[in-house]
Amino acid sequence: MKFTIKQKIIIDLLISAAVTIILTCTILNSLYYVDRSNSKLMITALGSKNGESTASEVRIHEISLNNNKVDFNSLKLPQEWKVNGEYLNYYGINQPVSFILDLKDIKVIDILFAKSSDAGKVKLQIDSHEETIDLYENISWDEYHWIYKTNKVFKPFSRIYFLIPQFFIIFIVVSKLNNKEFLLKCKLFCSKKNLIKYFIIALIVNIFFIYLYC
Repeated sequence: MKFTIKQKIIIDLLISAAVTIILTCTILNSLYYVDRSNSKLMITALGSKNGESTASEVRIHEISLNNNKVDFNSLKLPQEWKVNGEYLNYYGINQPVSFILDLKDIKVIDILFAKSSDAGKVKLQIDSHEETIDLYENISWDEYHWIYKTNKVFKPFSRIYFLIPQFFIIFIVVSKLNNKEFLLKCKLFCSKKNLIKYFIIALIVNIFFIYLYC
């Protein structure tokens, strides 16, 4: 079956698009993972406690975002959460009370909690991650670091500067491979040694781009 030039171009474009999608989602997918730009962290004092704890208080000594300390006074807090000197305190009222941190371009979250014999439980929720921490410790005072690194998300179109050249390179290759005269030349030119050499060069280039963009 013979195709017109226009039909051949359309077929080549469709094949190139399919190959681009497959490569982007498999071998080259690491190039298209980017840091999550916006997230929300919900901190909930549960108002519950360990059976051995004398109360259900939650004390936060420090919240650090990308190694930058958060000013507690800048937060929108419910009345059950109080800023007390260097601490952000929840005094147990036997019911959950939450506040939310809006996160933009945050990679690392570090929250320093106080552990003590009168501490309760706190729940932290971000993205699909949820964790409950029991801050009770049979001592007068201790500290606990909760550290969370935000997940990268797969966004191919966020790196369009790499996706478009990738598509056009594949399109050129597909167009050439569909050309019978070109295939005959390839059979004469591409010895096993040359194919191995080209493969190694392509692999090195690919590793370079992964290192450069990831």
